[in-house]
Amino acid sequence: MYAGARCASQEATLPVLHDLTLAERVAAFRSSVASDLYSTDTVIDFGFVKAAVDSRSAALADLDQLTRDGIERETLAAVIAGNNGAYAVICTLLSINGPLAFEDGRRLPSPATPLQNLDRALEAADILIELGVAEVLTPGTRVRTILEVAEIASDSARRRYRIDAKLKSRVSDIVSQAVASAVLPEGATISLGTVQSLPPQARRAIDYCLMVRGQPRIAVAVTFQTHSGGRQSRDLTTTYPGIQALLANHGVSFVLIADGEGVGAASERVLSDLLTTIPHCYSLQQAAGGKLAESIVELAEPVAPVIDEGALHKIVEATLATGRSVLASSLPASLDQSRLALASYASKSQSNKLVLLGGGAELQWQRADLVDDFRSLSKVFNPKRASRAIVDLFGGEQIEELHDGATFSISQHHVFSDPSFIGSVSFPFTAQALREISRRALQACPEAKSALVISDKIVDDAGIQLLRRTQATLPVNLVLVDIPRALKVAETFVDPKRHLSNLILTQSDLAKISPYVLRGATPSKVFYGRDEEEAALVGTLSTNSVALLGGRRIGKT
Repeated sequence: MYAGARCASQEATLPVLHDLTLAERVAAFRSSVASDLYSTDTVIDFGFVKAAVDSRSAALADLDQLTRDGIERETLAAVIAGNNGAYAVICTLLSINGPLAFEDGRRLPSPATPLQNLDRALEAADILIELGVAEVLTPGTRVRTILEVAEIASDSARRRYRIDAKLKSRVSDIVSQAVASAVLPEGATISLGTVQSLPPQARRAIDYCLMVRGQPRIAVAVTFQTHSGGRQSRDLTTTYPGIQALLANHGVSFVLIADGEGVGAASERVLSDLLTTIPHCYSLQQAAGGKLAESIVELAEPVAPVIDEGALHKIVEATLATGRSVLASSLPASLDQSRLALASYASKSQSNKLVLLGGGAELQWQRADLVDDFRSLSKVFNPKRASRAIVDLFGGEQIEELHDGATFSISQHHVFSDPSFIGSVSFPFTAQALREISRRALQACPEAKSALVISDKIVDDAGIQLLRRTQATLPVNLVLVDIPRALKVAETFVDPKRHLSNLILTQSDLAKISPYVLRGATPSKVFYGRDEEEAALVGTLSTNSVALLGGRRIGKT
């Protein structure tokens, strides 16, 4: 957590947020955001610097003497060998924080390594002289002064930790004061709890958990953004709203305290989305000015869990996979939420053909009877029931029920507008079984050019290839329709007649159903029109020859 606030003198001027429009709330929030919490006593910790320098007084005295006498290899080695702290001071002045390995094989030990062995001290002295220690410890230099400067420089790395500690303390005071000043209904008690009582997915983002009547009721998260960017915007518009939704599912309210230059520099859209999705979002100045205490009072009672619409959709989908409809009253939510979930599922389901009934109280397959029939046939296949269901699916009419099939017709279909035959076959089938069905179809409907064959299982590529090879030897076209795919057609927006046409085109020998005469003269029953051309030909042929030109099989004969 990293957070900040402005001075308390500004708190008295905070506006009443409930009386403001969204734009005014955004402006009030932005104007109350702090840039940072640096002060002169947090930039440099001179107490730490002085203590660090004082702890090395003996080493400083030796180094002061060394700078007066002049730095030589032997005298430098003697100092760092005789005083453990002298070598560490020299390393600090040269900004050497750890051991150094050189490409020529030499090594400079870590500043914390004692160099009491003279040979090791001489080797280290040689390297330090090459590094330029004599350029730092020149004659007349006061080593304590330059060590203080070096310690100030190293202290800058601890600056952020001091600010963090200061901000954590300030936030803790704000939360404690808000808890103490919140006036709850009689019998309700509030206390600081542990985040371990919250859902595991939210614990890392939550800084405080407030318990009401011993139960977790309010989670407070604090974020301080020093910079603006994509990650910061994502946190404000996605991460924290997601945490709020997660907590709401467990009956826990959410308060976000957001501050810092990065928050204040966020775009108008980001801040508008933030304050809309997280209504209890304040800067630290606003939280300290009483808004956190007001939120505690308002949110002390548990919130109604937010139902996950995606979870309801999964239940609807699972129910429709086995049944003909879903009742809103059967869903684990309030009636209004359940009706909305059914309507939402229907609008988002672009492929399934569903219909809302009873003012949204029930969601049903539009072809519910057919869906029921095909699901039943998928479990236990019955040829007679299957033929009736297939005829109903394709909008046909069953004319006669036969011992081994049925005759039917489908109006406004270019193939099955005349009576035809429908039968069944078990998959996998043989060429002999297909020939037998073709023979029965020709007996039942001598004029039929095609017949439907119902398969109880999905016909794979091997079955389709067998049908195509056998098709050329059959007197009528056989079009295979399997029950599983028929069920899919019944459930979806696929036009059944268009689906049937596709089956005919992909499975048939099209020459058998072509209306064109490919051999011999065109029969008079299908020859019509061209009266003027016919009269010209007949009148000319008595005295002259005529050449009739046209493309192959265009109808010249």
